[in-house]
Order: sequence, then C-alpha cells, then structure tokens
Amino acid sequence: MRYLILLLFTAVLTACAAAKPATPTPIPPTVTAVPPNQTTVEAVAVSPDPSSTPAICTPLPDGMDFTTTLSSDTAVTIEITGLQPNEEIKVIYYLTGINEYHRVEGDAVADVDGRYTETENLRLSDKEPNTYQIQIIHSRGVACTEIALPETAVIQPCPQIEPGEMVGTITEEDGRSTYINPVMGIQVEYPASLRLSEPQYETPDSYGIFIDEGRATESPFAMVNWLTRLTADQLEAHLQAVIDAYPTIPVERETITAAGQEAVLLSPLPGTETTSHVYLTANNRIYEVIFWTYPLDEAARQFLDDIRFMPPTVGYNCLDWPASDGVPPTPTAAPTPGPDTLLTYQNDFYGYRLQYPAKVKVNALGVNSMPTEEVDESKPFADQLEELAAYYPDDICITLRYRSGFIAIMPSWEGGMKYVIPSCGRTGIGDYDVKPVTKTVTVNSLPYQINGWAVYEQDEEAAWRSEFFSFTLENGINIQFGGGSGPGSESGYRENTEPILLDVLASVEQIEPTGYRNLAEPSAETLLLYTAVTTPTNTAYWGLSSWPAAPPFTEELFATFYGRTAHAEDMRLYFFNFRPQLSPDGRYLLLPSIGGYGRPPQEESTGLWLVDLVDGHLSRLLPRPVIAAWSPDGAQIAYVQDNTLYTRALDETAEPQPIFTHPDLSSIFVDWSPDGRQLAVMTISRDDTGPSGNVWLISPDDAAPRQLPPVVPLSFEPVRSELAWSPDGRYLLAANTILDTSGSVTAEYIPGAAAWLPEENRLLVLDGQQMWLADARGRETAVISEKRPSAWDFSPDGRQLAWAQKVEESGQIAIYFTDLATLETQFAGMAPTRAFFQMRWGDDGRLYLDDWAQNRIWVMEARLRGAAQLAVEDAALVEVVPLPAPAADQSDGWNGNPVVSDDGRIILFASTADNLVPGDTNQQQDVFLYNRDTGRMERVSVIN
Repeated sequence: MRYLILLLFTAVLTACAAAKPATPTPIPPTVTAVPPNQTTVEAVAVSPDPSSTPAICTPLPDGMDFTTTLSSDTAVTIEITGLQPNEEIKVIYYLTGINEYHRVEGDAVADVDGRYTETENLRLSDKEPNTYQIQIIHSRGVACTEIALPETAVIQPCPQIEPGEMVGTITEEDGRSTYINPVMGIQVEYPASLRLSEPQYETPDSYGIFIDEGRATESPFAMVNWLTRLTADQLEAHLQAVIDAYPTIPVERETITAAGQEAVLLSPLPGTETTSHVYLTANNRIYEVIFWTYPLDEAARQFLDDIRFMPPTVGYNCLDWPASDGVPPTPTAAPTPGPDTLLTYQNDFYGYRLQYPAKVKVNALGVNSMPTEEVDESKPFADQLEELAAYYPDDICITLRYRSGFIAIMPSWEGGMKYVIPSCGRTGIGDYDVKPVTKTVTVNSLPYQINGWAVYEQDEEAAWRSEFFSFTLENGINIQFGGGSGPGSESGYRENTEPILLDVLASVEQIEPTGYRNLAEPSAETLLLYTAVTTPTNTAYWGLSSWPAAPPFTEELFATFYGRTAHAEDMRLYFFNFRPQLSPDGRYLLLPSIGGYGRPPQEESTGLWLVDLVDGHLSRLLPRPVIAAWSPDGAQIAYVQDNTLYTRALDETAEPQPIFTHPDLSSIFVDWSPDGRQLAVMTISRDDTGPSGNVWLISPDDAAPRQLPPVVPLSFEPVRSELAWSPDGRYLLAANTILDTSGSVTAEYIPGAAAWLPEENRLLVLDGQQMWLADARGRETAVISEKRPSAWDFSPDGRQLAWAQKVEESGQIAIYFTDLATLETQFAGMAPTRAFFQMRWGDDGRLYLDDWAQNRIWVMEARLRGAAQLAVEDAALVEVVPLPAPAADQSDGWNGNPVVSDDGRIILFASTADNLVPGDTNQQQDVFLYNRDTGRMERVSVIN
C-alpha cells in the first residue's frame, strides 16, 4: 500500500541522541590507510588532547575516505565513504582543552552506498584557537581528523540568553511590527495584529521563528528558517532534494523576487495544510520561508518584500537550549543517577506513573495554545492562556526518547491536548510505503494487542525505516511509541532500542487522578437521575440511581427498575416517551419503569411510581408503566391505557377515572392544557403512506369529546413531544402541524422537529440543515444556527437556549448560548466529549451532558468556558430535577435556604415556622435539620 502519510511521531524525522559515556574497544587495522585526495583537511592519525573518554584513533581501512569542509565560520561538513551499507556509527566532536563537546549516535547511519555526511555548527569558546578533533567510531576502528575555526569566527562574546527569553527584538509603529534577530541575521515586518514566537529549542537542521494569529498555532501565517547545515552553494542540491522527496506530487518551481533579490518558490507542498516554500540566500546561508497558503496571496508577497538580511552579530553557539521541544520534568530519583538507574515519573493530574532508565530523556509540554473556536475575543489572548495554565499541569503530554525510539503519553483531545501545540512528538511528512502491523505489549502486567504501521522506503529494496503504534488505557490516557532511525536500520532498532521502550511500557501503572477526570462535587439544589450501564461490550442497563445519592433511589427495589436490554440506543430512546415528570410545584416525581420493554425486570419494580422529593416517600400509583401528564395544579395525572384516557388523584387509595375511550387511542400522546380545562390526545391510523393522527380535546368534567378535523401526518416512530400545547393554551403543536383550539390549521407543515419556547408562542425548529425560530403560523422569524445542533435544552427560567454543534474541522462539539429575547448567541466552550446524546440544564446553573460514546455523564458550568468535570461513570442520563426543601405545607411559616448533604440524606434549612418541632416558642427564624431516612426533624440552632 503506497500513499502519502502524515507521521505523528518523533523518531521518523528527529531522533534525540542518547547521552551515555562509552569507551569503545578499538579494532586493530588490517591495512594501512591511504590519505584521501581532497583539498580539505586530510584525515590523519592524531592523539587528541586529554579528555574524558576519547577513543584511540586507527588508520583508515582500505577504500574508506574521511573529509571535512568548513562551510561557514563555525559550520563544518564531514563526509565519510567506504562504510558498510546502513552501518550505524558514532560521531564525537572534541574541543581542545574542554573534552567532549558533542556526540551523535543512534541516528548516525550510513546510506546503502556506505556514505555518511552531516554538517555541525561548532560552538566557540574563549580559547585560541578553536580547534576541534572529530572522531568517527565505525565497525573496523576509529577515524580521526582535526580542524580549526578561522579567526573570523571569533565574534563578540555571547549575551546572556536564557531559555524563554526572546533572542530577537520587536518594535511596533503605525500598526506594523519589526523583528530583528542577530543570530539569524534577518529583519522582518508584519502586521502588529499577528504574533511572533521563537521556538526555545535546538533542531538538527534549522533555527527559525513562527508568525501566527495568536490562536491556532497549528496553522501559522509564516515560518522563517535558517537552514543551519547548508551553505549558499548547496541551494540547488537542496531544492532538488525537496522536489525528489515528493515523487507523487507535481511540485512546481518558480523564480520570484523576495527581499529585492532572486528567490525560488516551490509549491504546492504537503502538510496539515497545503504550503508554499520560498528559498533564498544571504551571507552564505540558505533561508526558507514557509507560508500556510497556496498559491501565495498578497499578504505573503508583501511579507517577502519586507524581509531584510544583515551580517549576524551573535553566534548560533550562544543559543544553549535543550535539544528537544520541552522542559524535562524533575525526576523523583537521585539528582545524579547513573545511565542505568531507574527513575520514576508520576503524573497525578491524569493518573499514571512509570519507571525509566536515566539514559532515557523525558520532555514535557503544557498549555501553549488554544483552538480558535474557544478564543474569547473580548479578553486578551495571553490572559486566557494564563487561565488555562492555572488549571492544567505543565506536563499535559510527555515524550520519552531513547536512541531512535520514543514513547509519547498524553490525554484525549478534550482532556487537554487541544491546548498543546505541537503535540507530543513531531509531525513528519514523507512519501513511504506503509503496512499495518500488530504487536502485543505488556503494561502493568496486562497484555495489550495493539495495531500500528511499519514504514518502508520507496526504493527497490523497500528498506524498513520505522514503525509506530498507538493504544489507549482504561483511564483514557493515550500511548504512542515506536521508532527507527532510517532505511535499513531495523536490526539495530530491535536489538538496542525497542527492548528499552518495552521495559518502560511494562512499568506504566494507572493511579487515581487528581485532575479533570475527578468526579465533580454534587449540587445541593439539583438531583441527577441515571441508570447504570454495567457491561461496555454487551451493554446491559438496569437500576435507577441518583447523584447525589438520595432516598429512595438507593433502595434495592430500583436495582432492576429498567430491566436489561442488549442495545444502548434502545434504552436512551425509551426516555423520549417514558421520561420522568416533575410536578408543577417541584415536590413530586412520576417515574415509569421499563415494564415489558426489552427483558422485563422484577415484577415488584414495574409500574408508575410517585416519589416525594421532600420526605422521600415512595408509592406505586399504577401496576403498569404509562406515559402520564400532570394537571397544572398538580392534584392529578392523566394517562392512556388500553385505549382509554384516565385521570387519577395522587392519593394512594384513589381509583383511576376513565373519561374517554377510542379503539385507536394512542398511549403516547397526552397533554394537559395550561388552564387545566382540557386534555389533548390523539388517535392513530395507518395506511401505506405511514401513520397519521387526529387530535381530540377532552374535558375532565365529562363534557363531550371534540375531534379536531385535520388529519396530521406522523413520523414512523412518534414521540410524546409531538403533541404539545402552546404556553398560553391557544395553539396545539401536533407533529409538524399547528392547530388552534377551533381546529383551524395555522401552519400546515413545519419542516423539522419543533418545540414551543417555554414562555411564549414561538417555536424552536430543527430541520435537516439549520435551527431557527418560527411564530405560531410556522413562519421563520430568526435563524439561530445554520447547522442542525446535536443536542439542546432551555434554561430553567426559559430565557436562554443551550445548544451543541459539531465542529467539522476538529470533530469536537462546541456549546453555545442564545438569548431568546435578543437572539444574541455566545460561544460557551467545548464539550468534554465528541458525542453525546442529550443535555439538561439544571437549576444549579450547570449543564448535564450524556456521553453516549463513553457511557459517562459530565457536568459543565453554564457560562463562558465553564469548567467541565466527570459526574458519573458507566451511566446513562435519565433526568435532572431540582431538589426542593421540605414543603411549605409541613409548616405554618416561611421555609428556605436549603443545604443538602452530599449523600442526599440530610437537609438543613431556615424557617420561621413554630410547628416543625415541639417547644418552638421563640417566634423567630431558626435553622432545622431534616433526616430523609428517618423522617426526623430537629432544631439545630436559633438565629435570633
């Protein structure tokens, strides 16, 4: 399988050298070396100055050449030929008098012709002259040479440049920013509205800057690089190498003008977005300017016109930064461990720990960016990043690197990775052959069968290049690992690198997290009802529980309240019709059990139950579950059973009263008019075109039933919300038709699902494309969203609408608030999940989100970028209801300010009543404690 892939791991393009001391045993030469015939410094056997671990130089074997060339004042290019094909070597640079300066191993590999070349920017010291010995340790011995930097390389002393401190300077005037970098030797101008950043780490091949909008740094405006290992005379070869790297892409080459001189444009080139690359030379250097646009637009061409070059005044050696993309976390082991000492890394926020040898390098990344859709335009971007950084840890993701391998550990996108750019590892682009592979790894004594990709070169031999894998632990942490240092290096990776990676993976242990996955604190004002989902692979639902835990939902009776079903979607669809109904005064809750839906539960749990939310009293009103509606005064309910419409008082001894019978009467549709004088029901008939209905108006006082004349088309799966009175009782929404009480049709067809706004005769309509508002005649009055939301709910006061919509670019779900009076819509934040079934807006000012994909329930503050936390795991949301204080009819005074314990058993409230406990004669406001388990009331303090 051959195609262009985006490789999301570090080791393919950039591998960190492992820093371990070693003294290789020299291999005696078999032949006498022949000095190479080059114009550059010859390779000779020399004795290096005293150093920590120098190897013993040996003559070059027959057929091997070693040359060095100064490509700039401080850059040296080395080339060695005659190595074994794909041979791994070590390159060590020694600066005279200060021992080993730099070591390259693991990613130093000869090509298939036995050739190895690289360019190194050497650091300057205060010693004269700056003389280097270079050693190549290969399979047959050690090749050595010496080279001295010219006097012109001795430039001014390095300024104090600390990590995190800007190297260049920025000035701003008339809306334009000017940036000057003395190391790169460049000056660029750009709009002051953009942001310039300097990567604070070394890379093997380049040093540069980013310019972006200050929001989504994964798509910057421009990136300017100095290609540190190349000189101006190598430009043509580099351009051809770039073109050759994409044989399947028609890369165009064009000569353009930039900085007042000739430059070369290569485009289009692949990436996360199509890019355009511009190359030009100055001061014997090659500069690369990358634009995230194709073709070049006017802003890009203006940027190129404004670039200026100048002689550098600060050496590249002054940038003494880490050779990676982060700051390593402090290990918990000894401060100066040996290379094989095991260190411990622990991430309390996300809940995992691991052990790794000291020779493994650990880098961490924290908050440094924010998705564009989350940015609050009214606040400074830096302040918003600071708020995020105060919540998330500095090690949202970590990367462990050893030789040519890597392990990256990170949370989900929603769990914090969206605030890290770049993510763990680097993005590499290449045209390779890839093949799916599987591997079994052990993590904390548990085997994981994981999938991945093996990467091969597109050459005649199809040489193995690398591999990478990805899997997720039970706590949601994602692990990626793999590596390979280049073509044909599989044996070296298998023998020297992979065993270390597997040992580290085996040590990974999941611990209790302290971060975003912690269960949220229950609300004292709101009761969340949910049903457990206990087998993720073969989903089985049962039980009814509450959060916070509150009687009677902890009783054993509800352990089988909803029975079992094999399909998760069936259970959630059940609540479209059999949704718990709160009484108008908020004291009582009607709960229909699942009855015969799926596998029936225990007989004693079926039926329609009445829960007193104040005293916890539970009673079964009916032996079978029904869809019931409250009368506006809360004194009785109405329901349809066996083709008959009944009303029933709440008294346990009351008998159901039949008031209307019809052979086609639907058990789904029943709704009480706002004034309590009429009930709307529907009879359903079916033909070849599907179901249709007739609306009937029934008076509870035995008045004759009245059939409204129009026939209403219904969906194939009708739900109870399709029959609903308008808030003022003048209209009826019947499926997609609006009728008035006389039977006249005011809107014949509304193209989508519709619901009345809580406080007025307007409709919220969701069709196949968008969400909009309509009047009682079905006429569009405003469009809220040009895309259909995935979930929505009204605020408890009916003034706002919360709605969720998928962001196509990222796959995330964004949450918005719309003011129903002004129609102003505000972005609130991103949901902590990528798929949820429904949302509920609680009286506590929080949104409750049913995560369908993960069977979790989240709570999220209903405000801009409100914090989201996990409420209940292994659960499906049933309903969210306000939790009342003891009812007023229990006392002869005022009751208020309730506070409920976390387990829901104890309620503290203030009251002016004097009949709640014996002996209350002070005629003042007191504080009372009510135990919902025992029903005991006691006065715990006297306010006055």
